[in-house]
Amino acid sequence: MPTTPKRKPRTTYHHGDLRAALIQAARVEVERAGADAVSLKALATALGVSSPAPYRHFVDREALLAAVAVEGFQAFTAVLAGANGNLEEMAQAYVVFGRKHRGLYHLMFVAPVLARSEPGSEVRAEARKSFDLLFEAVARVVPEASARTVAFAVWSSLHGLVMLDSAGIMGSPLAEGVDPRALVRAACTLLTAGA
Repeated sequence: MPTTPKRKPRTTYHHGDLRAALIQAARVEVERAGADAVSLKALATALGVSSPAPYRHFVDREALLAAVAVEGFQAFTAVLAGANGNLEEMAQAYVVFGRKHRGLYHLMFVAPVLARSEPGSEVRAEARKSFDLLFEAVARVVPEASARTVAFAVWSSLHGLVMLDSAGIMGSPLAEGVDPRALVRAACTLLTAGA
C-alpha cells in the first residue's frame, strides 16, 4: 500500500494581522531597549514570518517607528483627555505618561520621527491633537493672546521634567527632597500667573 509523503513542517506561518503585530512588537522593543534596537528582520524572526514579510506593510524601519509613534501619541492624547481640561491634572498626567513609558516617550519627542515627518502626516496630526488639548486647558486660565506661548512654556517645562527624570537626575542628590508633583504644580502656577 503506497504511503503518503509527509509534509515538511512550516517554518513560517500566515499571520492574521502582521501589521498590528509588528507595531506591537516594535513598541515592546522601543520600551525595552529604545528605538535604535528595533530591527525589521529581528521582529520578523520573533513573529515567525519571513524576512521580506514586514516590507509588505512598512517600506522601512522608519515607517514602522512612525506607526509606533502614532499609536504612542494616540495613547498620550487619551491620557491627557482624561484630565477633562484641568490644566494641573493634565500636566501631572503628562509627566506620569513620560515617566512610565520612557522608550515610547523618547521615540515620540526626542527621536527624529516627528521632526522628519512630512506636514500633514499621521504622526504630526496625532501629535497636534495632544498639543491642542494642552492649549485648550491653558486658554481656560490665561488671556487668549498669550495662551499659545504659555502652552508651549508649560509643554517645555513638562518635557524638561520628564527628560531630567529619564536621565536619573530626579532620583539624584541634586533633586533630594523635590517632589515631581510639586514641581508640575509650581510650573503650571508660575507660567499661568506670569501671563
